[in-house]
Amino acid sequence: MAKRDRTLERLDELGALKNETDHAVLLPKLRAAIDEKVNLIVAKAADLARKNDLSSLAPQMITAFDRFMHNAEKTDQGCAAKTSLAEALVKFNADCRDVFLIGIRHIQLEPVWGGSRDTAAKLRGLCALGLVALGYKDVLYELADLLFDDDVEARQLAARALGGTGVDSAALLLRAKLAAGHDSAEIYGECFASLLSLQPNRSIEYIARYLSNLDAALVEAAALSIGASRNAKAFELLHAAYQSNHNSEVTAPLLLAIATTRQREAIDFLIEEIDDGQGGPDAVSALRVLKSDSEIAKRVEAKLSELNDATRSRRWRSG
Repeated sequence: MAKRDRTLERLDELGALKNETDHAVLLPKLRAAIDEKVNLIVAKAADLARKNDLSSLAPQMITAFDRFMHNAEKTDQGCAAKTSLAEALVKFNADCRDVFLIGIRHIQLEPVWGGSRDTAAKLRGLCALGLVALGYKDVLYELADLLFDDDVEARQLAARALGGTGVDSAALLLRAKLAAGHDSAEIYGECFASLLSLQPNRSIEYIARYLSNLDAALVEAAALSIGASRNAKAFELLHAAYQSNHNSEVTAPLLLAIATTRQREAIDFLIEEIDDGQGGPDAVSALRVLKSDSEIAKRVEAKLSELNDATRSRRWRSG
């Protein structure tokens, strides 16, 4: 009988601990696993340590991170161990500035069909969050570079990290990123969310400018960010954008954003909009996110009963 692969056995052993909560049981097993040479075993152990808040393992994780930085492409394919270790260290708010500085600058190119792929993008982004949490004084210099990283995940985490800095100059970097354009809706949305975190009152009307953009994805990102902000001006700005909108692609996102404001006038508007010839069905869909509110649900159902429209009623029930 063929001998079973030891790595698979160790991974199975760690997998069996997924529901274990007793730290006395977990600590010795995870401590031993973090000292292993196989990156996937260490990654699994780091994930379990993070989920169980075993911050006492942080010093050992820092040592393991340094170990996998040596000849990284061979010792840690896919950047699996370093990424999981960094994610745990960020959660533990571990005092490991040097680890995060190394990680935020690390690029790990690995061969793939037709070329190579950088597997360290998430690691760079996580280390950005770690440096922000530690209050690293020069973090904006690191984030300015990462905000224009080649990888979308790194850029997204950089934008999120900027929102956590709490300084006005971070907002200027985010505005510069938005002005540069040519990125994905994910990045735009993260930039908008961070701006609203940093400067809610100053940013809300700035973001509203993007509601008239020709790029439907950008309009959607701006609308949903405004809706989620709970800012007092949110409905007013979204309603104005909806009234002047001539792009059917953004009708549904604008109405959904209006619903997420949860403002009384927003709900009143959406219920009246149900019988609109064009926006009615999308208004019903938007209101579905508030279906758990019994008062709103009763008002919507009364309106649908009054209209006696089977299509809109089906849309309401489908959510």
